[in-house]
Amino acid sequence: VKSLDKESEGVGEAGLDLSQLLILSRLPLLLNSSLNTERLVKTALEHLRGGMNATAATVFQLDESGKQLRFWALTGGETTLANKVIPADKGIVGWVIQNKSGLIVNDPKTDPRFYHGFDKESAFETVNMICVPLMVRSQTVIGALQILNKRTPEGFLEKDLLIAERVAHQLALAIDNAELYASSEAMRKMLQQLDQRKGEMITVLTHELRTPLNVIAGAADLLGGEMPLVEEQRRLMADTLSRGVQRLVRLSQQLQSLARVQGKTVQVQRGTFPVNQLINNVAERFSKIAELRKISFHVAGANLLQPVVADESLIYLVLSNLLSNAIRFTQDGGSVTLSAALDHGLVTFSVSDTGIGIPKDELGNIFEKFYEVGDALVHSSGDFGFKSGGLGLGLSAAKAILEEHGTAMEVQSEVGRGSTFSFRLRAAG
Repeated sequence: VKSLDKESEGVGEAGLDLSQLLILSRLPLLLNSSLNTERLVKTALEHLRGGMNATAATVFQLDESGKQLRFWALTGGETTLANKVIPADKGIVGWVIQNKSGLIVNDPKTDPRFYHGFDKESAFETVNMICVPLMVRSQTVIGALQILNKRTPEGFLEKDLLIAERVAHQLALAIDNAELYASSEAMRKMLQQLDQRKGEMITVLTHELRTPLNVIAGAADLLGGEMPLVEEQRRLMADTLSRGVQRLVRLSQQLQSLARVQGKTVQVQRGTFPVNQLINNVAERFSKIAELRKISFHVAGANLLQPVVADESLIYLVLSNLLSNAIRFTQDGGSVTLSAALDHGLVTFSVSDTGIGIPKDELGNIFEKFYEVGDALVHSSGDFGFKSGGLGLGLSAAKAILEEHGTAMEVQSEVGRGSTFSFRLRAAG
């Protein structure tokens, strides 16, 4: 095992052969050919893999929390590993990121830092490897670059490490620039939508307040009117008044909860609890609701005893919000699934439905406050009726809660086929 330190500083371009010099000379043109991050990375990996006579090359991306690594791009290897996630401190790649230093490992199977999970899952055999961090301004790590299985008896050499380091530097800057461009475009579009959404927000709030107030006013008029009411009618009016008041209370609680979560005044009380305990508690609440809507409700993970470390009450709230949305936007007779599964030291929680799905152009907005998929002017109230509207606060609150736990929500959706919302928590132990 060799580290990218003073030993590699003595290797200069004079020690590189023609193929390695070509890698460095052609790379800037390749990296400047696109602002599409995924295309840019795959092009660079293919160029590097071929130039270094290696079997495979890959990039791991560090998430915003700095706690998870995504198997982001791969060339020459098993595509089933795409988008796999591991804790950021796992394996040789984790060591490289934590230490901000590159490594040559020509004997990975004897290295205690080597993570065997990906080899077992993909039937790929790692014989030798180089791993270097991807760093941008102020030595900020955004991921790592790996080159695997050089086709020579001696494996990787110091000059290969030098090449990998220089490629990683240019690749990291290109990724950062492409993502900055994408962020600026997203911001521009968001600002264009802001004025429209202000009006929609007022419409939704007005509607949500007007509905229970109309119910209360109507019941109060009947109770206070001159027309005599029998006892059964009085009880009915009293129940109607109570439901209207309860709806206003829930509305107030929603607004207050979101303000507390996003104002960072909620105390996250982490503890260790088994996954099945949480899954069963949430499932018990929503199974009856799904039954009333004639929706098939499936649960996977009800027997998963693996503990996780999190605030159980807040994660319960996240799953409740996801299931509430899944039921509200799934037709009668559809299907909703709540699941939990252990994978590479992380527990993935998912809520899937066969509902109406979310258009691609709306996916970027669904975690914003007061945003509801669809037209705000065609807004129908109701607790769990099909397409019944809410305030658009649930996903915003869920996003904020998960950020406090160092993780994030992922969404896959197709119009007319349904949606899947998922997030990961680190397994305890």
